[in-house]
Amino acid sequence: MKNSKEKKARKEIRTKRPSWIGKIDECARELHIGPRYIYDLAKQGFPRVSPGRYNIPKCFRFYVRYLQRKLVERAHPETGDGAIAKSGAGETRHKLLSIEAELKQIELAEKREQVVSIEKVQKDLEAIVVEIRTRILALPPRLAAEVLGETDLAVSQVKIERSLKNALAVLSQFDPDDVVEPTSAARSSTRSRTQ
Repeated sequence: MKNSKEKKARKEIRTKRPSWIGKIDECARELHIGPRYIYDLAKQGFPRVSPGRYNIPKCFRFYVRYLQRKLVERAHPETGDGAIAKSGAGETRHKLLSIEAELKQIELAEKREQVVSIEKVQKDLEAIVVEIRTRILALPPRLAAEVLGETDLAVSQVKIERSLKNALAVLSQFDPDDVVEPTSAARSSTRSRTQ
């Protein structure tokens, strides 16, 4: 009895079609697409066993390759002569590259503004040195006039300290860009005054 049941089950398996072969509705349901789309894919070479019957695993593989080709075509559109067209992804890539180039130009311009030439640094240092020299050389006559006649040492020190602090405060506000180049006549008159 056991043998007859086994034979009957084997016979049913042989007569039944395999579960991976299906009708158009079953194939469409497994691929999550509409039956009408299966007809369109059949024109593209969709694999079938017989009219109206499809090998579902082969259909899966075909459909995956078909979708991959579509993605590649969309990412790299080609014109009729095989050249990549300037639309879609190609145009987007071109725009991104041009935006990146503009950003790099802006960064370069900002960095150039921050860079100072050696000549400018030397001129600024010369102006600073001249200003410090002028302020220091102007201190003794002013201090002498202020402390002249003072008998109290503490008062004299306070007046000297105040004059020095004022000179330092003026020097801390000094901007070499505000310096006007003196003419040669003005230079000779300042030289004679300082000597």
